[in-house]
Amino acid sequence: MNKQSRRFHDLLKTIAELHDKKQHDYGADEDIFANFRLSELSGVPAWQGSVIRMGDKYSRISNFIKKGEFKFKEESIKDTLMDMAVYSLITMILFEEAEGDEAEAYGGREEVVMVGDRIEQAFGSPAIGSNYNCTKNN
Repeated sequence: MNKQSRRFHDLLKTIAELHDKKQHDYGADEDIFANFRLSELSGVPAWQGSVIRMGDKYSRISNFIKKGEFKFKEESIKDTLMDMAVYSLITMILFEEAEGDEAEAYGGREEVVMVGDRIEQAFGSPAIGSNYNCTKNN
C-alpha cells in the first residue's frame, strides 16, 4: 500500500474515533443521532439538518480560502474537514432512514472491517475494490 492510501486509511480510523468520542457527548444511548433530529422540531428532516450543518462547515472553509485566515481558534481547518467527513456519513444514515431503507441504514450491507492497513469484508475476503461499492446481502 502506498503512502497516500495508508494516510487515507489512517483518516478513516480517525473518523471512527471522532464519531465515537462525539456521540458520547451529543447522542442518547438509544439514538446516537438525537442531536441531529432536533431540526425536525422545525419541520426540517434530520438528514437535511445535517446538510445544513455541513454547509456551515463549508462556509468556514470558503472564508478561509477567500481571506487566508481561519478565525475559529477552537477549531482548525483540519478539524472542520474531519467534521464534514463525519457529517457526510451521518447524513447518509439519516437519509437512508428517511427513505425507509432501514436494512441498509442498520447494517443490511455486507459488513466491512479494518484489518491491518486494509478493509476486508467480515467473512475475510478482500473487500470492495477502488470504486468502494457496497452491495446488499440477498
